[in-house]
Amino acid sequence: SSNTRGSVKKLLEETSFEADNGWNGWSGGGTAASRSSDYTQYCKTGHYCIRLDSNTESKQSVSKKFKGTEKYHKIKVNFSFYSLGIKEGKSFFLEIYNDSRWDIAKEWIAGADFLNDQFVDESFRIRSIEISPGAPNFNPAVRLRFRSNVKKEESSIFIDDIKIWGFSKLRI
Repeated sequence: SSNTRGSVKKLLEETSFEADNGWNGWSGGGTAASRSSDYTQYCKTGHYCIRLDSNTESKQSVSKKFKGTEKYHKIKVNFSFYSLGIKEGKSFFLEIYNDSRWDIAKEWIAGADFLNDQFVDESFRIRSIEISPGAPNFNPAVRLRFRSNVKKEESSIFIDDIKIWGFSKLRI
């Protein structure tokens, strides 16, 4: 934990999908979400990353549940990605499940937010009041999900090096 301008910052997640169990608590949705060393050239670090393709909602996503998030008013997400063969206008998302539904926290659109065949390091924040107006903090258990809007198998998003922090307000 560390203090950051009126907040306490705590690392909730750090994975590059290299560990023996590989997924580090993340669960893939079907065959269109995979972890393999076959994609090493698309992984930012190491030999493993997560590949998302297809566009069937339950089959092209990877998600993880975080408990104890009622302490946090803000979550920061850092990760790296590489896109391969994504048509302009197609996208992928980071979604958050804070109460009763999935909400898009951030969307990346090919041609506008990224170009194919290059690594991108991304960093952004999700505030609880943006997801649940009037709620100062997140619910006790929040799920985060990366989901692709890609239609053909030759097109993929490779996700690696995920770091997630929770921010709670300092009590003075």
